[in-house]
Amino acid sequence: MNFVVRGSGLALALALSCWPLVGAADALEWLQRMNEAVRLTTYQGTAVYRNGEQLETLRVYHRFEQGQEHERMFSLSGQQREVLRAGEKVTCILPDQKAVVRDHEGLRGLLPKLSRAAFEELGQVYELIQVVGDTRVAGRACREVRVRSRDIYRYNYALCLDEESALPLDIRLIDDNGALLEQVVFTHIEFPPRIEDRYFESPIDTQDFRQVSQQGLGTLASESSAEEGIWEVRDLPEGFRLATRETGRWPGFDGPVTQMVYTDGLAAVSVFATSSQLPDEALQGLTRLGGVNAYGRMIEDHHVTVVGEVPQATVRFFGDNLRFTSFKNAQ
Repeated sequence: MNFVVRGSGLALALALSCWPLVGAADALEWLQRMNEAVRLTTYQGTAVYRNGEQLETLRVYHRFEQGQEHERMFSLSGQQREVLRAGEKVTCILPDQKAVVRDHEGLRGLLPKLSRAAFEELGQVYELIQVVGDTRVAGRACREVRVRSRDIYRYNYALCLDEESALPLDIRLIDDNGALLEQVVFTHIEFPPRIEDRYFESPIDTQDFRQVSQQGLGTLASESSAEEGIWEVRDLPEGFRLATRETGRWPGFDGPVTQMVYTDGLAAVSVFATSSQLPDEALQGLTRLGGVNAYGRMIEDHHVTVVGEVPQATVRFFGDNLRFTSFKNAQ
């Protein structure tokens, strides 16, 4: 679940323009508080997730205990699915597909977390603004913080942070025209001193489910396809950097798949490249769902897919500037 609406004429960012603003330093301080709160706060509640035309209600439990995060999210509407997190281990249960996907940090949690490097570079590609005004979400007073992109390669964000805990209670992804692309908003939230273990256990019987593990990525670096050369994006947009590069076997592909993740600290772009036999419906060109854009193309005998919660210009840039450098040619 990549939790982060396309609205017809919905310009929430413009609706805030009548409120007084304060400087980037105050906004950055609130974002730093938010980053700690997302990891360390124990809470439970109900949230609504909107993406394009999709609307989903989620039940969320989060606990930080003995130095480790525990989280459980499950859908109350729409397609049944559930995500369990214990530290860096993530399990996604998909009852409709009778599948369990086990990952290693690859599935992002409900609320955003910023790396230390992101705070150091955030101001280079985003404008940080704190909005002063009375805002309430789920019956709680909030502080509004806007994160505006300085270029065409990323979206804007509007965050409502709980005045007491700094936990984000409303997260909106907004395009340059002020249209709302995605939103996660709590309708109810509580902060109990502790949440019992049983709330982090799934009642779904997965004994007969297909088990899919993505933890093996990166173990096939010695295979011939990985030894022949390296994939890289040339002339990255400012602020983006390579976070991970892994090669491994993925379900549905008869050959190794290389995955690269690029990030500016907030936005992330995933690039997949494979030379295995592809189905006829393999993505060619651009497609979009809410704030998520994807771009597919062939590079000689390799198929490349770029996916991210970024504008179409960004996924196209990454796809068109991806190159395979052969080690043989480099010698």
